[in-house]
Amino acid sequence: MLRFEQVNKIYKTRRDKVTGLNNVNIHIAQGDFAALVGPSGSGKTTFLVTAGAMMRPTSGKVYLGGRDVFAMKPNELAELRLRSIGFIFQTFNLITYLTARQNVMAALMLAGKSPAEQEDAADKLLQKVGLADRADHKPFELSVGQQQRVALARMLANDPPLILADEPTGNLDPQTSADVMDFLTALNKEQGKTIVMVTHSMEAAKRAKRIITCNNGIIEEAR
Repeated sequence: MLRFEQVNKIYKTRRDKVTGLNNVNIHIAQGDFAALVGPSGSGKTTFLVTAGAMMRPTSGKVYLGGRDVFAMKPNELAELRLRSIGFIFQTFNLITYLTARQNVMAALMLAGKSPAEQEDAADKLLQKVGLADRADHKPFELSVGQQQRVALARMLANDPPLILADEPTGNLDPQTSADVMDFLTALNKEQGKTIVMVTHSMEAAKRAKRIITCNNGIIEEAR
């Protein structure tokens, strides 16, 4: 599904060079659920945005579904991100002036669905995450946990095989965190979604099938 081959990422500042990824070689198989853990600045988020084809590595290759991601043309790369990758962010990234339904519809619009198809699919997804009765509410009218569930529904809009989650429980209370992890676990076990999750929470990490440690850009399987 996802493979890194000798991937390096170097950030250059005026005076220094900072290593984001240091010769990373790792394979995430179809249907896997991997949790990336490590201190702040260890390379977790750099790994995630590189896996999501949002940042080009300094050297090395990234493969998704057997395709060399960064050898693609810009339009092919945009299509790959739209069809194959779902993102979940700690900050949710909802559009504040749109309702829950409209936030989910926005992802479907980008995929070329008709307005009727967008609305029907959005309502089904909101029902799936338990927010059918909040479809017409804007983000500020929703609790933090409800906002994260809208973000989950939006992420699922185009049925991506790969889900990349950046601290999906970071802003949530313990019960809501557990609910989100239950949801992700079910997506992995029941639908075969491949999930790569960055987290500071060992409780969340223990729900994954694998724990991968990150430290100073070095990424390896936990012992």
